Amino acid sequence: MHIAVIGTGYVGLVTGACFAEFGVDVTCVDVDEEKIQRLLDGVIFGQLGAEADVGSPRDFAEFIADETRKWGAIIKSSGVKLD
Repeated sequence: MHIAVIGTGYVGLVTGACFAEFGVDVTCVDVDEEKIQRLLDGVIFGQLGAEADVGSPRDFAEFIADETRKWGAIIKSSGVKLD
């Protein structure tokens, strides 16, 4: 499973780290460039034993589109219905 966490503040990072601890592939995104730079420098993620990966907004949009197609097909084929 792969999830995206929007925001890399305290809540976002803790949420991402908790999901990752259970084996979920997590992508955290943020618009704060200084915060992202600290993450890339290992100031925060390095302490958690995680690695930051860099991508453009277009990369992220493509990732979300791919995941939506993939999970949409799985949900449709499962027959799950919303209440």
